[in-house]
Amino acid sequence: MNRATIKLIVSVLLVLLVCVVISACGSASDSNQTGDKETNDSDPVESTKDSSLPESSDMSPATSNSAPETTPPKMLTDVTYTVPEDGVVSVPSASYVSGHLIAVSENYKYSYNVSSLVKNSEIKSSNVKFPSQNLMIVYGSKKAPYLLANSKIFVKSDAFSSLESLMDAFNKDTGEDFIQLVSAYTYSDDDSLYSPFVTGYSIALNILDGSTYPLTSVSKKVTVGGTTMTVLEWFQLHCAEHGFIYTGMSGTEGYALATFRYVGIPHATIMYEKDIIDLRYYSNNVQVLGGLKTVIDGVEWTVEYFPVSDSEYTEFSLTPGYIYTVSGNNVDGFIIAYHAPVS
Repeated sequence: MNRATIKLIVSVLLVLLVCVVISACGSASDSNQTGDKETNDSDPVESTKDSSLPESSDMSPATSNSAPETTPPKMLTDVTYTVPEDGVVSVPSASYVSGHLIAVSENYKYSYNVSSLVKNSEIKSSNVKFPSQNLMIVYGSKKAPYLLANSKIFVKSDAFSSLESLMDAFNKDTGEDFIQLVSAYTYSDDDSLYSPFVTGYSIALNILDGSTYPLTSVSKKVTVGGTTMTVLEWFQLHCAEHGFIYTGMSGTEGYALATFRYVGIPHATIMYEKDIIDLRYYSNNVQVLGGLKTVIDGVEWTVEYFPVSDSEYTEFSLTPGYIYTVSGNNVDGFIIAYHAPVS
């Protein structure tokens, strides 16, 4: 074999080798376009692999990225319970932000299950309750003789019967039924989280003279047992008997509203006797004084403060068989009112 033949054979082999290399590169390029190429997880640009999923996962990207919903703590309401035989009362620690005694102000915002709060614009008169916030509609539910500013006023369910008894008592005492409930539960934006009306326990009353023109509640007068007083004075004297405290006037002189807050019995009585209208101040009183007492209809109530525990549940030791109510204060603990069983 001469030298020319050898050169020809080598050239052919080199051409074949180049073709093989080009073919291999083309196959690699095609595999990268179809997504079959295994990528490097350490490369933030190249990597398409979801490391949060196991290799065998068949979850779609839409469901794999959804976060589980958190369950809100149990909402405390103004209902009575009986202390169990072991004398230990236990409540979820996280529920200290709920209850009829929570302080809501510019310093302490409402924080219980805020994601479920219903905005004013979303409230419809066809709704009868919002269970997640323990709210019920007044329109269609009330029996006592008083007026409503509109058909979309909601209050906390555990305060409704006391609202009814307060209005009924005013009618029986004065023979009048011109009291108008203007508003209660209110939530329009995040600023509302600093208003006591977001609790559903605060109410605003307007005093009408039977016409469409509002008067200030200070100017309207009624006669009870031969004594003439303003409507506001009547409510100031008697609201505590029904679990409410007077929290001041709001609005303008020509359209003044009297505001009240439901706190339940015996708290309303104690706050009235001590001239307290601020729930944070009331909680401090209960805490500093080591418990407060009052007698209502022959029953002696004791009110105590307990700090919230760092653990999942906060426990209190009370006398077995006693009757109690419990509320958070929205700051740092719970307030419990209890009394011996009534025979």
